[in-house]
Amino acid sequence: MGIFHALCRSAIVVWIWSGFSALGTVYHSDGSAASVQGLHNQLLNGDTITLPAGTFTWTTGVNFTKAINVVGAGIGRTTINDNVPKNGTQASVLWRFDVAKGKSIDISGFTVHGQAQDTQGWQLGTLAIRGSSHAVRVHNIQMVSPGTLGILFTGALWGVVDHSDFRCANGKIAIYVQHNNWPGASGSFGDGSWYDSTQLGSGKGIYVEDCTFTGDGRGGSPCIDGYSGGRLVFRHNTVTNNNVGWHGTEGDRNQGTRTFEVYQNTFSSNVLMARCVQLRGGTGVVWGNTVHGTGGPTGYVDFVTVLNFRSFTSYGAPWFSPPGSVWDGNSNPNGYLLIGQIGAGKEADPVLRNGNGDPYNGTTGAPGWPHCAREPAYVWSNNWTPVPNNRGFYIGVQATPQISIGRDVINNGSTPKPGYTPYVYPHPLVTGGNPTISHT
Repeated sequence: MGIFHALCRSAIVVWIWSGFSALGTVYHSDGSAASVQGLHNQLLNGDTITLPAGTFTWTTGVNFTKAINVVGAGIGRTTINDNVPKNGTQASVLWRFDVAKGKSIDISGFTVHGQAQDTQGWQLGTLAIRGSSHAVRVHNIQMVSPGTLGILFTGALWGVVDHSDFRCANGKIAIYVQHNNWPGASGSFGDGSWYDSTQLGSGKGIYVEDCTFTGDGRGGSPCIDGYSGGRLVFRHNTVTNNNVGWHGTEGDRNQGTRTFEVYQNTFSSNVLMARCVQLRGGTGVVWGNTVHGTGGPTGYVDFVTVLNFRSFTSYGAPWFSPPGSVWDGNSNPNGYLLIGQIGAGKEADPVLRNGNGDPYNGTTGAPGWPHCAREPAYVWSNNWTPVPNNRGFYIGVQATPQISIGRDVINNGSTPKPGYTPYVYPHPLVTGGNPTISHT
């Protein structure tokens, strides 16, 4: 008897979930990769696969090409040891999801322990979710020392990661947000996201809320990173021995992080860390955070560090390094306003690509500055406890003459950014509710 026929006895359930009316069937796997992939291959969009309680070691991943929900028995009850070889191919990812616009997925209820290690820095994700869905939810999961990046979001996704625990004391990034295929301009490399308006507080992007993050205090592997037009929101989280930060427009074809919102989080460190928030590009807000050490020489030397890698690194094509790059505004001898720098906003001209993937200004037809708007980042109402006997800065600029406090980053005291309203909390995908799934 085939897998599908053997499991046809599963109850059909109907629910209204995350704003979508869904008719789906629940199928129970045996917890193995083969069982989950086999079920997926025979199911329909909106169906659910459960994982039973127990510990399972996977040496092959699963490729989800349909909008299938995956629900374990709970954190610490369903445990997957990720021993899928991290060889730089898509097959090295534990779970891959491709979710189209108009579809939704819910992923929850399990712990992942990393075994196979990504020694080459491929960063393809333990969970890799791509597509253009506006209803992706990952919640109530735990990652313990993942062998590679925890969750990678790519494409043009909107959604939320909530009520999850990331224990990345092994130097791995927990969550990485890239909106490389945001509609508009070239539709790749984040160009579309930079050609679109900023839209802070809109719900458009990836939200991370009510999660816990534990690092090793070394820095360089933040709780959340962004690149390629990424639009990210990090709020109401608890962070220990780690920080947050994201890429700007730097050494490869991708444009940098587009927008960020970091608010009402608690950061603490029992070791000495250089910074809490690192801003390398884009625009956004940082407000209402509590940041402290545990006594003595512990905590965060700087609250916010602002920098631009192109300012102190010799890069070649396509963007080159300032001053003098045709991709920068060059309004002063330092090259200001740099493409993608902190305080840069919407690009008035679309960045397109030629047959080789090289960028050019879609208005002029040649490589050239896309006339970025000036949209400073705002910082206000943060409770940062300086490290004793360590000279630090509430907002510090590192080796970047193109960045000016008061112009590109505004210390606004206790006053919010004019016109800014945060998105509803909790996220509607959280409050919309999810069905209770029986694992029997």
